[in-house]
Amino acid sequence: MIKSFVLHYVFYLQTILSVTSLIQPSHFGGIVNTASILNSPDANMKASGRREIDDVYPPNHIGSGGHSWKKYRTEEKHYVKQFKKYGIIYKTSFLTDTEFNIIKDELSNMPLTLIQETTNSVARNRMGARLPQDCEIFNMLSNPQGSFIKVINEITANEKQQNTKMILSSVVPVEMRTYEKRGAGMEWHHDDVLYEPEQIEVVFTVENTSDCVTMWEETKNDEKSIGHAIKLKQVETEANSAIILRAGLSGSKHSVSSLNHGRRVILKFVFIREGAKFLEGAQQHTNQFISNRSQKRRKRKR
Repeated sequence: MIKSFVLHYVFYLQTILSVTSLIQPSHFGGIVNTASILNSPDANMKASGRREIDDVYPPNHIGSGGHSWKKYRTEEKHYVKQFKKYGIIYKTSFLTDTEFNIIKDELSNMPLTLIQETTNSVARNRMGARLPQDCEIFNMLSNPQGSFIKVINEITANEKQQNTKMILSSVVPVEMRTYEKRGAGMEWHHDDVLYEPEQIEVVFTVENTSDCVTMWEETKNDEKSIGHAIKLKQVETEANSAIILRAGLSGSKHSVSSLNHGRRVILKFVFIREGAKFLEGAQQHTNQFISNRSQKRRKRKR
């Protein structure tokens, strides 16, 4: 009798222990779903010996050499990859409505005198004028929180001068250029290098009702591939769009087809690294839209 009782008691204890082992405390006091634990990414990472995500990409502090999610997201943007690969991008809907309205309103009210471009240019029948540095457009383009400088710093990040910010050049003028005469266009060329390190050139379209087509060659941005065209791209640039390219052979060869009808208005300006050196002899490339009278005045001052 006693032996039978003991056997029943042992069996009873074993049953309780088996049931208890299936019950685990959760954060909410319920029964944990064992399947969900096994399928959890965190659980798989720990089980496989992989480090936590914060260990792989530690937070980036000012002055530290750590990485940040923001940095990796930036590198994943399509236009950032395009620029690093080919030295050129075309981006639409570039400015905010407020920024774009600043450009349109000021250009419509600014008393600019358009003059024929100098003969040493690759352009044909193009007119233009320099914008004063005290205008609202110049201030907007040079604003560190503005759309242009943000994108320029994104696409040029992680280059040799990665710790140096990009700024709007105060030596190379901001120019309004118009294609409205029949035959206005631009021959195939690379932009002249004016700075060391080379500048980043920007062509921003304010309006375009023309049939002009902007064309460029996409070539890989490395020593082995420079000069070897991969493919030809072309676009009729739309209002509030920008073509951004690196000057020199590491940039992209480009052109603009001859105008037959309509009108195309652009702004042209450049960004440089802080502390970039303006090259000797480059001054001639900044005088595209200076009248003969103004050039004579400059010579007298010298």
